[in-house]
Amino acid sequence: MKLVHPDYEFIFDLKEGTHYQLIIESPTVLRQYISELLKQGDGEDGNFVLSDENEELEISKNIDIITDVLRLDPIDKKVTTKITSMIKSFMAGETMYDKTSKLLTEIESYALHLIEEFPYSITYDNLDVTNLVKLINFHPTVSFESLIEKIAERMKLLREICNISIFVLFNAFSIFTENEITSLIEEANLEKNNLLFIDNNQNQYFHERLIKIIIDKDSCEIF
Repeated sequence: MKLVHPDYEFIFDLKEGTHYQLIIESPTVLRQYISELLKQGDGEDGNFVLSDENEELEISKNIDIITDVLRLDPIDKKVTTKITSMIKSFMAGETMYDKTSKLLTEIESYALHLIEEFPYSITYDNLDVTNLVKLINFHPTVSFESLIEKIAERMKLLREICNISIFVLFNAFSIFTENEITSLIEEANLEKNNLLFIDNNQNQYFHERLIKIIIDKDSCEIF
């Protein structure tokens, strides 16, 4: 896949095992760049173009943008939505249909009995598979002991369940050590993911699979 922006010449050629660090020295340009990318991540229009073999792809469905790693939820909403949809289909399928129907009938019977015994006039909403799944609140299990492991868990879930393999991290080099950045890159390589780091300060970090691109304060591009 490739990610481009018409205002810049550089191309993020997101081949397997290739990662990028984009350093934007101007705070104004950095803010504009991140804001536009976030809007497209939410499904709005913008100038970034993500493509795969000349077919344009929706950024909101193919890129995970992480702006605050310190308050990161390892289970993204996209994962929860997809898991919920899969469980609903499974509960209504041939394997679980009879048990699901029996459970719903028993719950409704219990609700009717409670209404008869309760001293005030009450009613209830119809219970179906959707409401039952919400009530039980199914979610993936995650296990991590560090912030890097939490990010790795998030990437793994989004890759496996939502087929998202591109992850943008803002100011990671200001938060993590060089060893932690290396660990994150190695985790991404294992899952065949691509990382795009966006920072505003240059650093001396080197990794053979990390390509650095700089937009200096005069908006000149340095490769």
